[in-house]
Amino acid sequence: MSNCQKWIIKNIIGILLFLTLPAWGAYEPAPVRVSENGKGSVLIFPFYTTENGWDTYINVLGGMDRYSLRSSPILHMKVRSPETGDVTDAFNIYLKKHENFRASISANAEGKFILRVAEGTCVIDGNRDITSAHYGGVGTEFALENSLGSIELYVTNNYLDFSDESEWKSDSDCSDFMNSWRSGSWASDSSSGVLSALEQPEMQGKANLVNVGKGLASEYLSTALVNTEIDLPHLKASNTILDLSQVKGGENTYGGGIQAVIGALEKHDISNEVVVLDEINAKTDWVITYPLAGYANYKPFEFISNGKTKYCDSFYATPKEGSPSVVSSRWAWPHAFVSFGNGVQSENFFYQDMVDFSSIPPAPEESISLNVCNAVNVLAFDSSESIVTNPTSEYLEYMNGVVVNPVSTVTWSYSSPYILGFRLTTFENGTLNGGNTLANYSLLSKHNYE
Repeated sequence: MSNCQKWIIKNIIGILLFLTLPAWGAYEPAPVRVSENGKGSVLIFPFYTTENGWDTYINVLGGMDRYSLRSSPILHMKVRSPETGDVTDAFNIYLKKHENFRASISANAEGKFILRVAEGTCVIDGNRDITSAHYGGVGTEFALENSLGSIELYVTNNYLDFSDESEWKSDSDCSDFMNSWRSGSWASDSSSGVLSALEQPEMQGKANLVNVGKGLASEYLSTALVNTEIDLPHLKASNTILDLSQVKGGENTYGGGIQAVIGALEKHDISNEVVVLDEINAKTDWVITYPLAGYANYKPFEFISNGKTKYCDSFYATPKEGSPSVVSSRWAWPHAFVSFGNGVQSENFFYQDMVDFSSIPPAPEESISLNVCNAVNVLAFDSSESIVTNPTSEYLEYMNGVVVNPVSTVTWSYSSPYILGFRLTTFENGTLNGGNTLANYSLLSKHNYE
Protein backbone atom coordinates (compact mmCIF):
# COMPACT_ATOMS: atom_id res chain seq x y z
CA MET A 1 0.00 0.00 0.00
CA SER A 2 1.44 3.37 -1.03
CA ASN A 3 1.87 6.28 1.39
CA CYS A 4 -0.83 8.15 -0.54
CA GLN A 5 -3.30 5.31 -0.04
CA LYS A 6 -2.43 5.14 3.68
CA TRP A 7 -2.99 8.91 4.01
CA ILE A 8 -6.42 8.66 2.32
CA ILE A 9 -7.54 5.74 4.53
CA LYS A 10 -6.30 7.47 7.70
CA ASN A 11 -8.21 10.64 6.91
CA ILE A 12 -11.38 8.78 5.95
CA ILE A 13 -11.30 6.99 9.31
CA GLY A 14 -10.76 10.32 11.07
CA ILE A 15 -13.73 11.89 9.30
CA LEU A 16 -15.95 8.93 10.19
CA LEU A 17 -14.91 9.14 13.84
CA PHE A 18 -15.65 12.86 13.89
CA LEU A 19 -19.09 12.34 12.37
CA THR A 20 -20.01 9.67 14.91
CA LEU A 21 -18.82 11.57 18.00
CA PRO A 22 -22.16 13.36 18.57
CA ALA A 23 -23.96 10.04 18.59
CA TRP A 24 -21.45 8.63 21.06
CA GLY A 25 -21.78 11.64 23.30
CA ALA A 26 -25.56 11.40 23.24
CA TYR A 27 -25.60 7.75 24.37
CA GLU A 28 -27.72 7.18 27.44
CA PRO A 29 -28.15 3.70 28.92
CA ALA A 30 -31.77 2.62 28.84
CA PRO A 31 -33.34 2.62 32.32
CA VAL A 32 -33.09 -0.66 34.17
CA ARG A 33 -36.42 -2.48 34.13
CA VAL A 34 -38.08 -5.73 35.08
CA SER A 35 -37.89 -8.21 32.20
CA GLU A 36 -41.12 -9.18 30.47
CA ASN A 37 -39.92 -12.68 29.53
CA GLY A 38 -38.30 -13.60 32.85
CA LYS A 39 -34.73 -13.46 31.50
CA GLY A 40 -32.19 -10.95 32.72
CA SER A 41 -28.62 -10.27 33.79
CA VAL A 42 -29.66 -9.97 37.46
CA LEU A 43 -32.11 -12.44 39.00
CA ILE A 44 -33.79 -11.83 42.36
CA PHE A 45 -35.23 -14.81 44.22
CA PRO A 46 -37.17 -13.00 46.98
CA PHE A 47 -37.73 -16.05 49.14
CA TYR A 48 -36.40 -19.49 49.96
CA THR A 49 -37.38 -21.62 52.96
CA THR A 50 -36.21 -24.82 54.66
CA GLU A 51 -38.85 -24.64 57.42
CA ASN A 52 -42.05 -26.62 58.05
CA GLY A 53 -40.84 -29.49 55.89
CA TRP A 54 -40.18 -27.35 52.80
CA ASP A 55 -37.19 -27.58 50.48
CA THR A 56 -36.39 -24.92 47.89
CA TYR A 57 -34.89 -25.75 44.51
CA ILE A 58 -33.07 -22.95 42.68
CA ASN A 59 -32.82 -23.31 38.89
CA VAL A 60 -30.88 -20.87 36.70
CA LEU A 61 -31.52 -21.65 33.05
CA GLY A 62 -30.09 -20.20 29.85
CA GLY A 63 -30.96 -20.32 26.17
CA MET A 64 -28.03 -21.92 24.41
CA ASP A 65 -28.15 -19.52 21.50
CA ARG A 66 -27.25 -16.63 23.82
CA TYR A 67 -23.82 -17.87 24.75
CA SER A 68 -20.52 -18.75 23.23
CA LEU A 69 -20.34 -22.35 22.09
CA ARG A 70 -17.41 -22.71 24.47
CA SER A 71 -19.21 -22.16 27.76
CA SER A 72 -22.08 -20.73 29.76
CA PRO A 73 -21.52 -17.52 31.75
CA ILE A 74 -19.74 -17.32 35.08
CA LEU A 75 -22.36 -16.58 37.77
CA HIS A 76 -22.08 -14.76 41.09
CA MET A 77 -24.64 -15.40 43.83
CA LYS A 78 -25.34 -13.54 47.07
CA VAL A 79 -27.62 -14.96 49.79
CA ARG A 80 -29.21 -12.30 51.99
CA SER A 81 -30.44 -12.24 55.60
CA PRO A 82 -34.22 -12.49 56.17
CA GLU A 83 -33.90 -9.93 58.97
CA THR A 84 -31.67 -7.18 57.58
CA GLY A 85 -31.12 -8.05 53.93
CA ASP A 86 -27.35 -8.07 54.50
CA VAL A 87 -25.22 -10.58 52.60
CA THR A 88 -24.67 -13.75 54.64
CA ASP A 89 -23.27 -16.13 52.02
CA ALA A 90 -21.73 -15.70 48.56
CA PHE A 91 -20.64 -18.00 45.75
CA ASN A 92 -19.00 -18.03 42.33
CA ILE A 93 -20.44 -20.55 39.89
CA TYR A 94 -18.39 -21.82 36.94
CA LEU A 95 -20.27 -23.57 34.13
CA LYS A 96 -19.16 -25.45 31.06
CA LYS A 97 -20.76 -25.67 27.63
CA HIS A 98 -24.53 -25.17 27.84
CA GLU A 99 -24.68 -25.99 31.55
CA ASN A 100 -27.38 -24.62 33.80
CA PHE A 101 -27.08 -24.14 37.54
CA ARG A 102 -29.37 -26.04 39.87
CA ALA A 103 -29.21 -26.44 43.64
CA SER A 104 -31.46 -27.52 46.49
CA ILE A 105 -31.74 -25.69 49.81
CA SER A 106 -32.94 -27.81 52.72
CA ALA A 107 -32.43 -28.59 56.40
CA ASN A 108 -30.42 -31.72 57.22
CA ALA A 109 -30.83 -34.13 60.13
CA GLU A 110 -28.58 -31.96 62.32
CA GLY A 111 -30.76 -28.91 61.70
CA LYS A 112 -28.21 -27.16 59.48
CA PHE A 113 -29.30 -25.32 56.35
CA ILE A 114 -27.64 -26.80 53.29
CA LEU A 115 -27.25 -25.70 49.67
CA ARG A 116 -26.51 -28.81 47.60
CA VAL A 117 -25.31 -28.53 43.98
CA ALA A 118 -27.43 -30.50 41.50
CA GLU A 119 -26.00 -29.13 38.22
CA GLY A 120 -22.90 -27.04 37.56
CA THR A 121 -19.21 -27.87 37.18
CA CYS A 122 -17.90 -25.76 40.03
CA VAL A 123 -19.15 -23.68 42.95
CA ILE A 124 -16.70 -21.78 45.20
CA ASP A 125 -17.91 -20.16 48.41
CA GLY A 126 -17.14 -16.66 49.62
CA ASN A 127 -14.64 -17.44 52.39
CA ARG A 128 -12.29 -14.46 52.48
CA ASP A 129 -9.40 -16.82 53.16
CA ILE A 130 -9.20 -18.50 49.77
CA THR A 131 -7.09 -21.32 51.20
CA SER A 132 -10.05 -22.31 53.40
CA ALA A 133 -12.79 -21.77 50.83
CA HIS A 134 -15.10 -24.70 50.20
CA TYR A 135 -15.66 -25.77 46.61
CA GLY A 136 -17.01 -28.56 44.44
CA GLY A 137 -19.41 -29.65 41.73
CA VAL A 138 -22.50 -31.83 41.65
CA GLY A 139 -23.28 -33.26 45.09
CA THR A 140 -21.18 -30.74 47.02
CA GLU A 141 -22.89 -29.25 50.08
CA PHE A 142 -22.47 -25.72 51.43
CA ALA A 143 -23.79 -24.56 54.81
CA LEU A 144 -26.02 -21.46 54.77
CA GLU A 145 -26.48 -19.15 57.73
CA ASN A 146 -30.29 -18.91 57.70
CA SER A 147 -33.26 -21.23 57.30
CA LEU A 148 -34.98 -18.73 55.01
CA GLY A 149 -33.89 -15.65 53.12
CA SER A 150 -33.49 -14.24 49.62
CA ILE A 151 -30.99 -14.59 46.77
CA GLU A 152 -29.46 -12.26 44.18
CA LEU A 153 -27.78 -13.87 41.19
CA TYR A 154 -25.59 -12.01 38.69
CA VAL A 155 -25.05 -13.34 35.17
CA THR A 156 -21.61 -11.94 34.38
CA ASN A 157 -20.45 -11.23 30.84
CA ASN A 158 -17.48 -13.57 31.37
CA TYR A 159 -17.14 -17.21 30.48
CA LEU A 160 -14.38 -19.80 30.71
CA ASP A 161 -12.23 -20.07 27.60
CA PHE A 162 -12.05 -23.65 26.35
CA SER A 163 -10.35 -22.85 23.04
CA ASP A 164 -7.32 -24.85 21.94
CA GLU A 165 -5.00 -22.05 23.07
CA SER A 166 -6.49 -21.87 26.58
CA GLU A 167 -5.15 -23.48 29.73
CA TRP A 168 -8.58 -25.07 30.26
CA LYS A 169 -9.44 -28.41 28.71
CA SER A 170 -12.76 -30.17 28.35
CA ASP A 171 -11.94 -32.30 31.39
CA SER A 172 -10.85 -29.37 33.61
CA ASP A 173 -12.69 -29.62 36.91
CA CYS A 174 -13.43 -27.55 39.99
CA SER A 175 -10.02 -28.27 41.52
CA ASP A 176 -8.37 -26.69 38.48
CA PHE A 177 -10.46 -23.53 38.77
CA MET A 178 -9.88 -23.34 42.52
CA ASN A 179 -6.13 -23.70 42.02
CA SER A 180 -6.18 -20.61 39.82
CA TRP A 181 -7.34 -18.62 42.85
CA ARG A 182 -5.06 -20.34 45.36
CA SER A 183 -1.97 -20.10 43.16
CA GLY A 184 -2.52 -16.38 42.75
CA SER A 185 -3.07 -16.66 39.00
CA TRP A 186 -6.60 -15.26 39.11
CA ALA A 187 -5.76 -12.97 42.03
CA SER A 188 -3.22 -11.15 39.84
CA ASP A 189 -5.12 -11.49 36.55
CA SER A 190 -8.71 -12.67 36.87
CA SER A 191 -9.12 -12.49 33.08
CA SER A 192 -6.65 -15.33 32.53
CA GLY A 193 -8.48 -18.15 30.77
CA VAL A 194 -11.63 -16.01 30.78
CA LEU A 195 -13.25 -14.34 27.80
CA SER A 196 -15.81 -11.54 27.69
CA ALA A 197 -19.11 -11.97 25.88
CA LEU A 198 -19.87 -9.63 22.99
CA GLU A 199 -23.26 -8.90 24.53
CA GLN A 200 -24.64 -9.24 28.04
CA PRO A 201 -25.85 -12.83 28.58
CA GLU A 202 -29.24 -13.37 30.16
CA MET A 203 -30.66 -16.32 32.06
CA GLN A 204 -33.97 -17.20 33.66
CA GLY A 205 -34.47 -18.20 37.29
CA LYS A 206 -37.10 -20.53 38.73
CA ALA A 207 -37.64 -21.54 42.35
CA ASN A 208 -39.55 -24.68 43.27
CA LEU A 209 -40.99 -25.00 46.78
CA VAL A 210 -41.48 -28.68 47.60
CA ASN A 211 -42.91 -30.28 50.74
CA VAL A 212 -42.43 -34.03 50.35
CA GLY A 213 -44.16 -34.89 53.63
CA LYS A 214 -47.38 -33.16 52.58
CA GLY A 215 -47.14 -33.91 48.88
CA LEU A 216 -47.03 -30.23 47.89
CA ALA A 217 -45.06 -28.41 45.20
CA SER A 218 -45.20 -24.92 43.71
CA GLU A 219 -43.01 -22.77 41.48
CA TYR A 220 -42.28 -19.09 40.90
CA LEU A 221 -40.11 -17.18 38.42
CA SER A 222 -37.41 -14.94 39.80
CA THR A 223 -37.64 -11.20 39.18
CA ALA A 224 -35.26 -10.55 36.28
CA LEU A 225 -33.68 -7.15 35.65
CA VAL A 226 -32.42 -6.01 32.25
CA ASN A 227 -30.53 -2.90 31.09
CA THR A 228 -28.58 -2.84 34.35
CA GLU A 229 -25.35 -1.86 32.54
CA ILE A 230 -23.45 -3.25 35.54
CA ASP A 231 -19.74 -3.84 35.00
CA LEU A 232 -19.39 -7.52 35.84
CA PRO A 233 -15.69 -8.37 36.10
CA HIS A 234 -14.48 -11.77 37.25
CA LEU A 235 -13.84 -11.35 41.00
CA LYS A 236 -13.54 -13.56 44.07
CA ALA A 237 -16.79 -14.88 45.49
CA SER A 238 -16.14 -12.80 48.62
CA ASN A 239 -16.22 -9.53 46.65
CA THR A 240 -18.40 -6.68 47.90
CA ILE A 241 -18.45 -4.94 44.51
CA LEU A 242 -20.98 -6.89 42.46
CA ASP A 243 -24.37 -5.71 43.68
CA LEU A 244 -27.30 -3.54 42.66
CA SER A 245 -25.56 -0.33 43.73
CA GLN A 246 -23.48 -0.68 40.54
CA VAL A 247 -26.47 -0.31 38.20
CA LYS A 248 -25.82 2.30 35.51
CA GLY A 249 -28.93 1.84 33.39
CA GLY A 250 -31.01 4.98 33.88
CA GLU A 251 -28.22 7.20 35.23
CA ASN A 252 -29.60 10.29 33.52
CA THR A 253 -33.16 9.46 34.54
CA TYR A 254 -32.78 8.21 38.12
CA GLY A 255 -29.13 8.82 38.93
CA GLY A 256 -28.19 5.17 38.55
CA GLY A 257 -27.49 2.75 41.39
CA ILE A 258 -30.25 1.82 43.81
CA GLN A 259 -32.37 4.78 42.72
CA ALA A 260 -32.53 3.29 39.23
CA VAL A 261 -33.62 -0.07 40.68
CA ILE A 262 -36.29 1.76 42.67
CA GLY A 263 -37.52 3.23 39.41
CA ALA A 264 -37.94 -0.30 38.07
CA LEU A 265 -39.62 -1.76 41.15
CA GLU A 266 -41.64 1.15 42.50
CA LYS A 267 -45.32 0.36 43.01
CA HIS A 268 -47.78 1.53 45.66
CA ASP A 269 -50.45 -1.16 45.95
CA ILE A 270 -50.13 -4.92 46.01
CA SER A 271 -53.00 -7.37 45.73
CA ASN A 272 -53.52 -11.10 45.65
CA GLU A 273 -56.04 -13.79 46.41
CA VAL A 274 -56.58 -15.18 49.90
CA VAL A 275 -58.40 -18.48 50.45
CA VAL A 276 -59.36 -19.52 53.98
CA LEU A 277 -61.71 -22.48 54.31
CA ASP A 278 -61.62 -24.83 57.29
CA GLU A 279 -63.60 -27.61 55.57
CA ILE A 280 -60.63 -28.47 53.35
CA ASN A 281 -57.92 -26.91 55.52
CA ALA A 282 -57.36 -24.16 52.96
CA LYS A 283 -54.73 -21.75 54.23
CA THR A 284 -53.01 -18.77 52.67
CA ASP A 285 -49.70 -17.13 53.45
CA TRP A 286 -48.46 -13.94 51.87
CA VAL A 287 -44.71 -13.59 51.48
CA ILE A 288 -43.69 -9.92 51.69
CA THR A 289 -40.04 -9.14 50.94
CA TYR A 290 -38.07 -5.91 50.66
CA PRO A 291 -35.29 -6.70 48.16
CA LEU A 292 -33.46 -3.41 48.75
CA ALA A 293 -33.35 -3.70 52.55
CA GLY A 294 -29.67 -4.64 52.49
CA TYR A 295 -28.74 -1.44 50.68
CA ALA A 296 -30.63 1.23 52.62
CA ASN A 297 -33.79 1.69 54.68
CA TYR A 298 -36.89 2.35 52.60
CA LYS A 299 -39.48 1.71 55.32
CA PRO A 300 -41.14 4.70 56.98
CA PHE A 301 -41.14 3.77 60.67
CA GLU A 302 -38.66 2.88 63.40
CA PHE A 303 -39.41 0.26 66.01
CA ILE A 304 -37.22 -0.67 69.00
CA SER A 305 -37.13 -4.40 69.74
CA ASN A 306 -34.79 -5.84 72.39
CA GLY A 307 -32.68 -2.72 72.19
CA LYS A 308 -32.32 -3.01 68.42
CA THR A 309 -33.72 -0.46 65.97
CA LYS A 310 -35.83 -2.02 63.25
CA TYR A 311 -37.41 -0.34 60.26
CA CYS A 312 -41.00 -1.28 59.62
CA ASP A 313 -44.18 -0.99 57.70
CA SER A 314 -46.80 -0.62 60.43
CA PHE A 315 -50.57 -1.00 60.57
CA TYR A 316 -53.23 -2.37 62.89
CA ALA A 317 -56.25 -4.61 62.50
CA THR A 318 -59.45 -4.30 64.51
CA PRO A 319 -61.46 -7.51 64.20
CA LYS A 320 -65.23 -7.05 64.51
CA GLU A 321 -67.56 -9.95 65.01
CA GLY A 322 -69.76 -10.54 61.99
CA SER A 323 -68.09 -7.99 59.73
CA PRO A 324 -64.75 -7.40 58.03
CA SER A 325 -62.04 -5.74 60.03
CA VAL A 326 -60.41 -2.38 59.46
CA VAL A 327 -56.71 -2.34 58.81
CA SER A 328 -54.82 0.92 58.65
CA SER A 329 -51.64 2.65 59.66
CA ARG A 330 -51.56 4.72 62.82
CA TRP A 331 -48.52 6.60 61.53
CA ALA A 332 -47.76 9.08 58.78
CA TRP A 333 -49.21 7.31 55.77
CA PRO A 334 -52.38 5.32 55.15
CA HIS A 335 -51.28 1.72 54.83
CA ALA A 336 -54.52 -0.21 54.52
CA PHE A 337 -55.75 -3.67 53.68
CA VAL A 338 -58.96 -3.82 51.64
CA SER A 339 -60.72 -7.15 51.19
CA PHE A 340 -63.09 -8.10 48.35
CA GLY A 341 -65.05 -11.33 47.93
CA ASN A 342 -68.14 -12.31 45.95
CA GLY A 343 -68.88 -8.67 45.21
CA VAL A 344 -68.70 -7.69 48.89
CA GLN A 345 -66.27 -5.02 50.02
CA SER A 346 -65.03 -4.25 53.49
CA GLU A 347 -67.49 -1.60 54.76
CA ASN A 348 -65.50 0.10 57.48
CA PHE A 349 -62.35 0.88 55.55
CA PHE A 350 -60.62 3.74 57.32
CA TYR A 351 -59.17 6.58 55.25
CA GLN A 352 -56.59 8.72 56.95
CA ASP A 353 -56.21 12.45 56.37
CA MET A 354 -53.01 12.75 54.34
CA VAL A 355 -52.54 16.40 55.30
CA ASP A 356 -53.62 16.75 58.93
CA PHE A 357 -51.94 13.87 60.71
CA SER A 358 -52.97 15.20 64.13
CA SER A 359 -56.42 13.66 63.65
CA ILE A 360 -55.08 10.10 63.53
CA PRO A 361 -56.92 8.07 66.17
CA PRO A 362 -54.97 5.85 68.54
CA ALA A 363 -55.06 2.12 67.95
CA PRO A 364 -58.01 0.57 69.80
CA GLU A 365 -57.06 -1.59 72.77
CA GLU A 366 -58.57 -4.66 71.13
CA SER A 367 -56.63 -4.12 67.90
CA ILE A 368 -53.92 -6.40 66.58
CA SER A 369 -50.84 -4.26 66.02
CA LEU A 370 -48.60 -5.49 63.22
CA ASN A 371 -45.12 -4.35 62.38
CA VAL A 372 -43.57 -5.76 59.21
CA CYS A 373 -39.96 -5.14 60.10
CA ASN A 374 -37.83 -7.69 58.28
CA ALA A 375 -36.35 -8.05 54.82
CA VAL A 376 -38.44 -11.23 54.49
CA ASN A 377 -41.87 -11.44 56.14
CA VAL A 378 -44.69 -13.96 56.15
CA LEU A 379 -48.32 -12.96 56.76
CA ALA A 380 -50.63 -15.85 57.68
CA PHE A 381 -54.33 -15.16 57.05
CA ASP A 382 -56.90 -16.61 59.46
CA SER A 383 -54.88 -19.58 60.49
CA SER A 384 -53.48 -20.99 63.70
CA GLU A 385 -50.24 -21.73 61.90
CA SER A 386 -48.20 -20.59 58.94
CA ILE A 387 -47.64 -22.66 55.83
CA VAL A 388 -44.04 -21.77 55.03
CA THR A 389 -42.43 -20.87 58.35
CA ASN A 390 -42.36 -22.02 61.97
CA PRO A 391 -45.19 -20.88 64.30
CA THR A 392 -42.73 -19.02 66.55
CA SER A 393 -40.78 -17.42 63.71
CA GLU A 394 -39.79 -13.79 64.20
CA TYR A 395 -40.61 -13.25 60.53
CA LEU A 396 -44.27 -14.24 60.92
CA GLU A 397 -47.36 -12.11 61.55
CA TYR A 398 -50.96 -13.37 61.76
CA MET A 399 -53.65 -11.50 59.81
CA ASN A 400 -56.75 -12.97 61.47
CA GLY A 401 -60.12 -11.45 60.57
CA VAL A 402 -59.11 -9.55 57.46
CA VAL A 403 -60.81 -11.51 54.68
CA VAL A 404 -64.45 -10.86 53.73
CA ASN A 405 -65.26 -14.31 52.34
CA PRO A 406 -63.50 -17.69 52.16
CA VAL A 407 -62.19 -16.60 48.75
CA SER A 408 -61.22 -12.93 48.71
CA THR A 409 -58.97 -10.58 46.82
CA VAL A 410 -57.00 -8.51 49.30
CA THR A 411 -55.21 -5.28 48.43
CA TRP A 412 -52.55 -3.64 50.56
CA SER A 413 -52.76 0.04 49.67
CA TYR A 414 -49.91 2.46 50.21
CA SER A 415 -47.46 -0.20 51.27
CA SER A 416 -43.79 0.66 50.96
CA PRO A 417 -43.26 0.66 47.21
CA TYR A 418 -40.33 -1.72 46.76
CA ILE A 419 -41.90 -5.08 47.57
CA LEU A 420 -41.61 -8.50 45.95
CA GLY A 421 -43.45 -11.64 46.95
CA PHE A 422 -46.30 -14.02 46.37
CA ARG A 423 -49.20 -15.81 47.98
CA LEU A 424 -49.11 -19.54 48.68
CA THR A 425 -52.40 -21.34 49.30
CA THR A 426 -52.47 -24.99 50.34
CA PHE A 427 -55.39 -27.40 50.41
CA GLU A 428 -55.33 -30.57 52.49
CA ASN A 429 -57.82 -33.26 51.54
CA GLY A 430 -59.11 -31.10 48.72
CA THR A 431 -60.96 -32.70 45.85
CA LEU A 432 -59.93 -33.30 42.26
CA ASN A 433 -61.57 -35.05 39.29
CA GLY A 434 -65.03 -33.73 40.04
CA GLY A 435 -64.83 -34.53 43.72
CA ASN A 436 -63.80 -38.17 43.30
CA THR A 437 -60.19 -37.82 44.45
CA LEU A 438 -58.87 -36.50 47.75
CA ALA A 439 -55.56 -34.71 47.36
CA ASN A 440 -53.20 -32.19 48.87
CA TYR A 441 -52.13 -29.42 46.53
CA SER A 442 -50.84 -25.86 46.57
CA LEU A 443 -51.28 -22.74 44.46
CA LEU A 444 -48.64 -20.03 44.20
CA SER A 445 -49.01 -16.70 42.42
CA LYS A 446 -46.91 -13.56 42.45
CA HIS A 447 -48.43 -10.42 43.91
CA ASN A 448 -50.10 -8.04 41.49
CA TYR A 449 -48.67 -4.52 41.57
CA GLU A 450 -50.29 -1.21 40.72
